[in-house]
Amino acid sequence: WEAAQSAQQAAKHAILTLSEEITALTAERKNLESVSAEKEKLSSEKQALQEAKKKLLSLIASLGTLDTQRALLQSKQDAYLKADAASSHTRQLYEVLNKAFLDEQAGILAAGLQNGIPCPVCGSTDHPHLAVISDHAPTEAAVKAAKETYEKAQSATNAASAAASAQKGVVSTT
Repeated sequence: WEAAQSAQQAAKHAILTLSEEITALTAERKNLESVSAEKEKLSSEKQALQEAKKKLLSLIASLGTLDTQRALLQSKQDAYLKADAASSHTRQLYEVLNKAFLDEQAGILAAGLQNGIPCPVCGSTDHPHLAVISDHAPTEAAVKAAKETYEKAQSATNAASAAASAQKGVVSTT
């Protein structure tokens, strides 16, 4: 009987121990299930962070490109301003020479007049008071050369303006 009681006690103790182990294993299983869910959550967060990192690196690269494009725009705008100033200067020179040339037309026409031959302006064949060309009168060739220089400068200004405008478009889309 004592042996049976002792065996019963041992069996109760074994049942209690197994019951505690089952409870502990059930709790551990639940913890492992939550760890698995946590692992999924962390994996998803890791993926989102990797995507954000890629976007940030791309943005940083784009900012570098934008800075380069802006510097190029500034350079092209400066080139345009220089070309514009040069064409304005050559235009002024041309206008001064052209005005002086036009102001001297009477003297230029008078230089070719001869008594007995009609004046191309008034038709008179008598030329008693001829207009005189001043010493600083420009030649027609000088006026033409000044005009060509101005036209080339204006063409360079237009090209510089187009280049600056195109670069501005690049900066706007970057």
